[in-house]
Amino acid sequence: MKKNYIFFTAVIFTLGLYLTHNSRPADHNLPYIPPIKSEDITGIVIKKADSNLMLRKNSSLWRIFPGGYPADPQKVAGIIDTIKNLDIVMLISESDNYVIFGLDDRNKITVRVYNGETLIREFQVGNTGPSRAHTFVRIGNDRRIYYADKTFRNIFEITAERLRDKG
Repeated sequence: MKKNYIFFTAVIFTLGLYLTHNSRPADHNLPYIPPIKSEDITGIVIKKADSNLMLRKNSSLWRIFPGGYPADPQKVAGIIDTIKNLDIVMLISESDNYVIFGLDDRNKITVRVYNGETLIREFQVGNTGPSRAHTFVRIGNDRRIYYADKTFRNIFEITAERLRDKG
């Protein structure tokens, strides 16, 4: 009896290690997100159903358009950090039912990232997932819905007024 107990404990422990190690889906199911360097980003467009916010880098300063107002460097750094570190961790859905994920036309936030005039990244931000540790996203024109690591919708819900450098 004692031998069986030790054997089953070892099997459960080994299985637990295996499942923990292999809990992330195989990379072939996920889109490739090429790395971006901060210095490669010269423009960002954040589009919501009712507004557009454009950020452009002018030498080392970021400006908000329309208006050309200076942007708060810390808030822009947070936006850029989120863009650079976009990490897709799981395929969630292949259906076109975007409403439940906050990715329908009324609720999604489209983020386009530029180097000069060249689009280098585009994704759509939906709701925070039920885990409160992920965000629903779509990548470019891909119709599939993914979990991105971390919650970051609030970073892109920013308004021009809140993004302005008032110092």
